[in-house]
Amino acid sequence: MDALQDPEPCHIVGIGASAGGLEALEKLFDNLDSNTGLAFIVVQHLSPDFKSHMDELLARRTNMPIQMVENGMQTEPDNVYLIPPNKEMVISGRKLLLTDRNAQKTPNHPIDQFLRSLASDVGPYSIAVILSGTGSDGSRGIRDIHDVGGLVLCQDENSASFDGMPINAIATGIVDKILPPAQIAEAIMQHVRHIPAPDEDAPPEAAGDSDELASILELIRHRLNVDFKRYKLNTIERRITRRATLSNIDSLNEYHQVLQNNNEELNHLLSDLLIGVTRFFRDEEAFECLQDELSALIKRKAEEKSPLRIWVAGCATGEEAFSIAMLADQEMQRLRLEVDLQIFATDASNDALQKAGRGSYTQKEVYNLPDQYLGEYFNKEGDHYQISKDLRNMVVFAPHNLLTDPPFTQMDLVTCRNLLIYLTPNAQKKVLSLLHFSLRREGILFLGPSETPYDLIDEFEPVSKRWRIYRKHRDGQLPLTSRLPFQMPSQRLTASTRTGLPHSNSPVSDRSRMGIYENLLNLKMPPSILVSNTYETLHVFEGAEKFLRVA
Repeated sequence: MDALQDPEPCHIVGIGASAGGLEALEKLFDNLDSNTGLAFIVVQHLSPDFKSHMDELLARRTNMPIQMVENGMQTEPDNVYLIPPNKEMVISGRKLLLTDRNAQKTPNHPIDQFLRSLASDVGPYSIAVILSGTGSDGSRGIRDIHDVGGLVLCQDENSASFDGMPINAIATGIVDKILPPAQIAEAIMQHVRHIPAPDEDAPPEAAGDSDELASILELIRHRLNVDFKRYKLNTIERRITRRATLSNIDSLNEYHQVLQNNNEELNHLLSDLLIGVTRFFRDEEAFECLQDELSALIKRKAEEKSPLRIWVAGCATGEEAFSIAMLADQEMQRLRLEVDLQIFATDASNDALQKAGRGSYTQKEVYNLPDQYLGEYFNKEGDHYQISKDLRNMVVFAPHNLLTDPPFTQMDLVTCRNLLIYLTPNAQKKVLSLLHFSLRREGILFLGPSETPYDLIDEFEPVSKRWRIYRKHRDGQLPLTSRLPFQMPSQRLTASTRTGLPHSNSPVSDRSRMGIYENLLNLKMPPSILVSNTYETLHVFEGAEKFLRVA
């Protein structure tokens, strides 16, 4: 499809600039084609009473139409949009929405606000560019762009008239390329050439590229012991192509060869694939809802004189685990009750776990925390905030892969937020069955806002449908088909062990037959765990949970 005829650009570029930004913008647009098929939205720091002439100045540098945004304006390809003075702006449904600037809100971060909405609106088809400016605006918003698989570009500090914004963006560690403005233009065009829009035809692949994708995934599994074959392949392929493009490599075949000899790039790729979208108290209303459940759990555990056990699965860099620890500690103080709080936080990324274990966060990473929490649970050390020793001791971090490792057990609360959406339906079923198994009866399951228990919905009762908080209401055994979503036992067993099993043309349905197998095995087998020759948990037989406790 010709990008010029596309009514909605699939890639949208958000550009943040402040002091000294005009020169950088001029050099950027000097080097951009006028028919890229992209929309460019420029967000500047403008004085409320300032009359901007940016549209006239940029018109000398590009043939693209330049428009001052009006509320509700639809973005179109090959157009440049400028934020008006004294306004805040977000994007939703590819429409630009304006509100009056809140003079009482300080500091004002219009670039962060817009980039976060851009990430939410177009996901991996978002591009963020941070140019010259003072302060740190933009360094929070680019995290959201990075987390959804978008591209993050930043002006190098030596070419910036004011280097505050570039330095703070670079300090996040997630900027994909640091370049002078003219080269940023080329990086944008190169990225779009290799990351086609969802309704466009992908660039022609070299023969065998699909095999190379499988080979890359196998290399990661072999070298780093993380298996992505159960993740949604379109997301995985897009992120691998993105990494290859950033390395100036045009084919997966060539990128595979690079990965075989470059462990540093292999680890960069793993970090990109392990999507760690997190921040302290993400979705504040959800945590307010969770607070009521924690309060009830604390009262019950204090009465029982038993520990309160919590598993944060897919904890990334630790913000969610520490958020829950702070929330639980606050509730214990309010109730004047003390229980043994045991929080197990796990992730498949060793890099993420190392940062979580250090418990050190930048000012931007803790910016949304109340002063009370900062004062009580953090110590200011230079330009970072260090988790207090008491809070750090509440959380145990450990490597764990939900798709291959046995679950924790006897849990009162399990959180697994914004991971299931990246998995295939079969993998979702497997993970959910393990999370169900890990919970005590009446235990709480806390999922992401776009996730549900799917096929296991009958095993839970909703506490909050909006914020995906559920209570396990029974201990019934799940069907074997939920425990083994990838291959049935007859496919895993050798020929000699399958003798006497019903043939595939049996009149009994697969579901009924598997239910019979389940009942027979539970009746005849002692409490056991069936594992593969690589120690992957295949099935947990009834009663085994009594022997699976984490100290």
